Amino acid sequence: MPVTAVRRPALWAVVAAVAMAAGGVVATGPALAASDTTVAQFTGDAADSLTHGQLRSLAPPASTVTMAGTAASVQISFVDVEQWDFAFQAPDGATLAVGQTYPAVKPSAMTGTAAGFDLSGSEGSCTTVSATFTVLDLATDAGTGAVTGFAASFDSHCNGSLASARGVVYVHSSLSFASRSTMTFSGSASAFAGGTVDLGGTLAGPGGPIAGASIGLSRLDGAVTTTFAAAVTAANGTWSATVPFGNSSATYTAAYAGDADHAAVQKQVAVALRAPETSTLSLVGPASAYVDTSADLTGVLSGPGGPVAGATVTLSRADASGTSALSSVVTGADGAFTTTAPIGGSDAAFTASFAGDAQHAAVQKTWTVTATARATSTVTIDGPEHALATSSIQLTGTLTGSSGAVEGATITLSRKDSAGTTALAPATTGADGSWSATVPLGLTDAAFTASYAGDVAHDAAQASTEVEATRDPSSITLVAPVAARPAVAYYVSGVLTAGGAPLVDQLITLRRTDLSGTKSFSVRTDGSGAYSYRDTPLVGGVVTWRASWDGDATHLAAQVSRSLTVIRLRTAITIKASATTYAYGYRALVTVRLGTTYNNRYVNVYARPLGILQGGTRLIARVKVNSAGYAVVAHVLRARTVFTARFDGDYRYDVAAVSTTTPMIRASVTVTLSGYYRKLGSTYLFHATDPKQIITVLPYRPGKCFSTQVQALQNGKWGTVASLSCGRLDYTSHGYATLRSNRPRGILFRIRAYVASDSASQSLAASSAWVYVQYT
Repeated sequence: MPVTAVRRPALWAVVAAVAMAAGGVVATGPALAASDTTVAQFTGDAADSLTHGQLRSLAPPASTVTMAGTAASVQISFVDVEQWDFAFQAPDGATLAVGQTYPAVKPSAMTGTAAGFDLSGSEGSCTTVSATFTVLDLATDAGTGAVTGFAASFDSHCNGSLASARGVVYVHSSLSFASRSTMTFSGSASAFAGGTVDLGGTLAGPGGPIAGASIGLSRLDGAVTTTFAAAVTAANGTWSATVPFGNSSATYTAAYAGDADHAAVQKQVAVALRAPETSTLSLVGPASAYVDTSADLTGVLSGPGGPVAGATVTLSRADASGTSALSSVVTGADGAFTTTAPIGGSDAAFTASFAGDAQHAAVQKTWTVTATARATSTVTIDGPEHALATSSIQLTGTLTGSSGAVEGATITLSRKDSAGTTALAPATTGADGSWSATVPLGLTDAAFTASYAGDVAHDAAQASTEVEATRDPSSITLVAPVAARPAVAYYVSGVLTAGGAPLVDQLITLRRTDLSGTKSFSVRTDGSGAYSYRDTPLVGGVVTWRASWDGDATHLAAQVSRSLTVIRLRTAITIKASATTYAYGYRALVTVRLGTTYNNRYVNVYARPLGILQGGTRLIARVKVNSAGYAVVAHVLRARTVFTARFDGDYRYDVAAVSTTTPMIRASVTVTLSGYYRKLGSTYLFHATDPKQIITVLPYRPGKCFSTQVQALQNGKWGTVASLSCGRLDYTSHGYATLRSNRPRGILFRIRAYVASDSASQSLAASSAWVYVQYT
């Protein structure tokens, strides 16, 4: 086992004087020694007759120590509860040497070169000794030769036994030695999960309690070690600490690291996980309650230590609709809790549950409440079918239940009309369940509702009735001229009446709509119900007036409209095309001139191609004329076309339109060939096939004639060799012809197609370009 060094206090003056008188040396260390170590620490095998296998660790002040002798022989005694004597003797004629190991026998049996060693105690000594000892330190007084400091280790067999005693002896030695430390360690036998453990113990050395020592504390949970703050020993060597406990059984270790005079030592104590204690939970409430109401439930949670405060108790309700979780509650200082739980439409079993904690086991309790059906309620409401808007009407009704009339109940009344839903003053039922109320009717038809919220014994109920809000009809007239001139004032006027009587000082809204938009004006009727408004028109065209009155609480609204025409000036506009004849696909320029206008200088230009498959009229441009009144629009012609320029009018000038039609355009005729094997420049080369001609004519002339002409170049002159007078164009305006011949080689031919003027497509005659053919 580890040992801890003990330094002897130099406070034994009295003991020293006595020892000196007896001729011995008391263990009072030399003043100049670097260390002053005095300790005897030894043990032995279990069969050793002196030590019996027990460790002895002796040191001042618990032990009185004396030492006597010289460098040749040293005798030492340690006196405590027991007395132990040691003898170390050099061989005859020699002195003990530091670092020398000596075989030894009992001093009385020394012969030859053998050294002497003896160990004896209060309970006995050895008749024969077989030992070895090693001198570790030796100091003597220079004047007297008396030993003043000594240290040795030994191993000794008593009376021929194989078992040995072994250890060390230091008396006023300049060497240091850590003597054995003794620790006690205790703790709680068990703890709740997450709780704490109280630990404590003592620490002592051979010289007594060790004060001010740091005791390291740790906890081992499985393979995880947790370290805590160290404890410090008091003057009497005691220490204590309260440290956390985990969630499982653990081993706590208290460890002393040792110092120069005391060996390290540690102890362990096991702390078991303590199972939660049994909890008790009560739950009480009413035996029955009406359906769709609530029940007050109370209870108490306690354990072996008394009420459990601050615990969460969860609540649930099980009935015919299933199981529902309710709001949880927290117990008070006395462990009690209270909650109000809803009752559904059937009997319910309420369960209070405590999930448990580290100290208290889980527990639950159930309380059953019988759901009692409430009486069926019926409420009625009656009122007039119709009444004048904003007047007061009388509503009546009754409230009865399956058990009879319901007295003293509150009937909530409301009115729903175009303004929304309005709460009205409530009514109270009499002894016979009847009720009545005078309520206002609004501006429009209304639905009145009587509602009973019910109580613990009666169901809720409601009923409604409708009342038509009536108002007297009103009439308004509007007089205006048929026509007016710009900038010349005119009047619009009229009369507002109801039932033939004038309606005085009423706000009339006049709305005027013309080309500039819509504008509203307000006028009031005079004492005769008449109104009028003077208007000076700045915008021409049709002007529409509307006079309207919104009505009031007892009269319906009324309105009337009239239109008049404000004369606009005539607009000058011309249109002209850029040419008299056009080729197919040619871009025509259309020039429009607009005369004087007021606030519109835009002209719409439309094109309507003539002939079949050309489509209808479409807008090709919306242009603003220049400062001289001109605008030019370009348009590609693919048929004879009607161009129209339209001015939509403005505030002072009227709508105007003008058209022009282009002359017939020259048709587009093209000839393409197929069957050639090569084209050389502009000449198509054929070998063993006849040239097939594809004639295309635009604009479309389906079913019309086309002609072809074939010429050959002979003797430097072209001469006609074949022709087709009237081939027919198909529905796509394509014609087809084949030049059949004996394919004379080396002669150059040319082919062209042409068409005559056509009234259906309104296009003029035209010819295609020549295409050239040669056989090889």
